[in-house]
Amino acid sequence: MTEKKKIFLGLVAAGAAAAIAGVAVLFSGIVDIGARAPHMAITRVVLHTAFGRSVAYHSSDLTVPDDLDSEGRVALGAQVFEQVCSNCHGRPGMGQNPIALSMRPSPQYLPAVVDKYDDAELAWIVQNGVRLSAMPAWPAEGRSDETWSVVAFLKQLPDMTTAEFQDLTQHAVPETEPMPVGTDFPVTETEMPRKSAPADEYAWKAPASGFGGIRNTDMPLARCVACHGPDGRGEVTGGEAPNLTIQTPDYIHASLQAYATGERHSGFMQPQAIALSDDQMQALSTYFTRTPRASGSAVSASNDVLSRGREIATAGLPDRNVVACLSCHERDADEPENGLYFPSLFGQSEVYLNRQMAAFAAGNRGVTGVFNPMNAEAHGLTSEETTAVSAWLAAQVPTAQVNAMPVSASAEDVAQAQDMIERNCASCHGRDLAGMTEHEAPNLTLQTAPYVFERLHFLRDFDGHVQENPELVGQNAMAAKAQPLTDDDIAGMASYIGSLDPVAEPQTLDQDAIARGETLAMNGDAERELPACITCHSADTVEDLPLFARLNGQSVDYLQRRLMDLGSEIEPTGPTINPMYAIAAQLTDEEKSDLATYFASLAPIPK
Repeated sequence: MTEKKKIFLGLVAAGAAAAIAGVAVLFSGIVDIGARAPHMAITRVVLHTAFGRSVAYHSSDLTVPDDLDSEGRVALGAQVFEQVCSNCHGRPGMGQNPIALSMRPSPQYLPAVVDKYDDAELAWIVQNGVRLSAMPAWPAEGRSDETWSVVAFLKQLPDMTTAEFQDLTQHAVPETEPMPVGTDFPVTETEMPRKSAPADEYAWKAPASGFGGIRNTDMPLARCVACHGPDGRGEVTGGEAPNLTIQTPDYIHASLQAYATGERHSGFMQPQAIALSDDQMQALSTYFTRTPRASGSAVSASNDVLSRGREIATAGLPDRNVVACLSCHERDADEPENGLYFPSLFGQSEVYLNRQMAAFAAGNRGVTGVFNPMNAEAHGLTSEETTAVSAWLAAQVPTAQVNAMPVSASAEDVAQAQDMIERNCASCHGRDLAGMTEHEAPNLTLQTAPYVFERLHFLRDFDGHVQENPELVGQNAMAAKAQPLTDDDIAGMASYIGSLDPVAEPQTLDQDAIARGETLAMNGDAERELPACITCHSADTVEDLPLFARLNGQSVDYLQRRLMDLGSEIEPTGPTINPMYAIAAQLTDEEKSDLATYFASLAPIPK
């Protein structure tokens, strides 16, 4: 045996012996894992070196936002620091809690060490936490818009006085009746981005106990006003927290429930909402909606930006199938419809709207209720368009109603459109445009001008958005018909069709099917997360929900075929927010038939 081989085998044997000895020591129990004694110097050096290098490496690809130094972000981050972080890391000008200092490793006094890290490194630590320490990851995975606000505050710590910190975090609490937790309340499961194993050793439930500044009390309002202000408008954080005065009690209550269960994602709100009982949620929802409705922070956008925002909010972007914001928001009805909630946006904070749209576009926000199309809707907007929409909505007076932008067309355009319709549309839809069963063509007299305008734009401007398939031959035919249309042609045709009195041909319908269809159309199916059809397809007047198809009085054969097509998993290419593909795919053939029968039995919506 060579000398090198002997050395190698000796090293292997020594390593094996060391490993066996280490395992023996580990299982013997003689290792002191108590937190009484501080770490040895070598342990401290190893831990801090590994920590520093890991943070530097993993944070290298983070982009620092341009508005990191904004007063609103600093104010919002200060509330989180006061309620959570300060329990371990101390407050400016004050010492640390002895319980925190008894941890191993001990949490650092941040005013003394925060300058050791750059902005990206601080953001990575706040977002991801530190394993094998008491530093948690941010509860809402992916919400970097929130963690950057914490970083905005942390940067101010080295130069901040105790008085300045108190000015940021101490707010007058309005006098109100106590809001007790109660002793008998439902306990529900909560979701977290990643759950620890074994699951039976943890209680993933709400309500939950809090700690420090967010423990359960009879005055949860004190926690709310820290970010939303005593009047609920969010001005104390520069609009980073939303204006609550413009919402309905039902929406605020449903949002608090969604935060508590984790269905809506926020590292700011979940720790707050999860510490509330349902009675407290109800009391808070009532309190904020009793305050006078008022706009949030002032808007300083130019007239051009506001004009662009109004255009998108009221008419959408038909060429990208982005639906107008006002098709769902700012409706006359204040009540939620079958599990879907449309929050009021008029007078909402501009900066808050911008951040929420970005979170929707990234798919990180979660939802209030059973369904929300905003992920796709926000994804279809550029950052400039999001800014414009947010500014226009924020500039509106709360509770004001603005219907979707009407289709404008000259009398000459309408006359030319009528001639085009008679030559090109009547062969399938009938001379009265009330539809023809033999061609499986829908009744157009039922539809609004904005709906026709949007659909013709969509059909014309997305080449190949309807795939070649026999089951979608009607859509293919319409795409071909729409290709040569000009903008004036589309405006004229939409105006003409929108001016027609709705007519419905008599139909022989099964009464049992009508009853079954009505139940599903009115209530949906919560277990399958199917919203009620009437949420989008019910209206009392032509002004309500102008960009959704009118189904009342439509041909039963056409409705049934469309539902079959939509559920066939053949989805148009190109951007679309149409949720009907996913919804129809979950319906049985009998349910599709029942729904078609129910809507066919209804009288048309008057124009």
